[in-house]
Amino acid sequence: MSTVPAAAYLDTVNAIMSRAYPTSYQWQTPDGARQLVAHLRHTQKELRLVKQEVRVVMKSIRDAYTNNRAKMRAIPIFLTRGAAKQERANRREKSRQNELADLQPYQYVLAAIDHALLQLDSARMNIERDTQRRR
Repeated sequence: MSTVPAAAYLDTVNAIMSRAYPTSYQWQTPDGARQLVAHLRHTQKELRLVKQEVRVVMKSIRDAYTNNRAKMRAIPIFLTRGAAKQERANRREKSRQNELADLQPYQYVLAAIDHALLQLDSARMNIERDTQRRR
């Protein structure tokens, strides 16, 4: 399974956010405020694209584990029925735990993206509110 490591996505999010905030939030004209809001919206679109990519990777990880669980049906013949059921349950549980461990870094990236989107929304709303006050 060749997936992009979660750290690479986190680096991408950090790079996008470092470009998100201009050196100053000061604007003198309504046109400057509009440009700043447009820049923030563009940054939000970039983050949403990264979020979509991360979700695709997470889906591929889930699909791989689902396929592996489907192949786990074969249990050694020498086990009794109850022991075979317990063995299958143990294998499924271990597979589920491994899946959650593999998905956890990507969930962290999704949370970071959501946090960044909220920050940008808040900044955008503050700018829009301030421009309406200045009118």
